[in-house]
Amino acid sequence: GTDDGNVWLTKDGGNSYEDISDGIPQRWITSITHHPKKPETVYVTVSGFRFGESASQVYVSDNFGEDWQSIGDGLPDIPVNDLVVDFDFLNTLYVATDVGVYVSTDAGVIWSRLGMEMPVVPVTDIDMHIPSGTLAAATFGRGMYIYELPTFVSVVDHESIDIKIFPNPTASILSI
Repeated sequence: GTDDGNVWLTKDGGNSYEDISDGIPQRWITSITHHPKKPETVYVTVSGFRFGESASQVYVSDNFGEDWQSIGDGLPDIPVNDLVVDFDFLNTLYVATDVGVYVSTDAGVIWSRLGMEMPVVPVTDIDMHIPSGTLAAATFGRGMYIYELPTFVSVVDHESIDIKIFPNPTASILSI
């Protein structure tokens, strides 16, 4: 990936490259990440910061960049700087943005802020340490945060949740 919006692919160890930029905005490519188990699946983050654009731009291709699909629509309108695919939970994605780290457990359909301990600061780089199950986040202000990832990922139907509470009415505090 280059700062002029081009993404290049090599399948022969760098002897030749193919431009796979069609379908991606001509902006700064901040990160390219492949899926750990499916080499044909590629994720690209794009930043329009230099052009005064703040839209979050994350794209995925399941065919080595022949076609691209936007998966950043659920993120805040802020530049995205990096992306990591969870090695254990392959539909889980982490992105570094100019307002912290966000996570999606459904391959980019729904995004949520990761944890509440990290201040709302630009995160320029993230990396996952697989043996310890931690995510490291480097900030623009030269800070470093470590987040212990859960040992399991639970997906909840965000449409509706049926809960029966007894006794009814409840008293005091209800914890879920």
